[in-house]
Amino acid sequence: MLRSDFTYKVDELIVHEVPTKINSKRYQTSQMYVAGSLKVFLNGMKEQKTDVNIITSTLFEFYDDTEVEDIIEVEYVRNTI
Repeated sequence: MLRSDFTYKVDELIVHEVPTKINSKRYQTSQMYVAGSLKVFLNGMKEQKTDVNIITSTLFEFYDDTEVEDIIEVEYVRNTI
């Protein structure tokens, strides 16, 4: 049974974005994301929340350094506010 009193509008789901590398740990998304929606993938594997530190609505960092050959991708709901 679907709840009729609950609605949620997803404006835009961003997938397979390669974030901008700031340094060996810190990265920036191209858009602001809705809190709690960021998913980070390192070499195709989804990272656990304990492996990534959220800094702002566009910045995040890994607790460990990434390597030059690592492939980082993110998925998130774009914040339209």
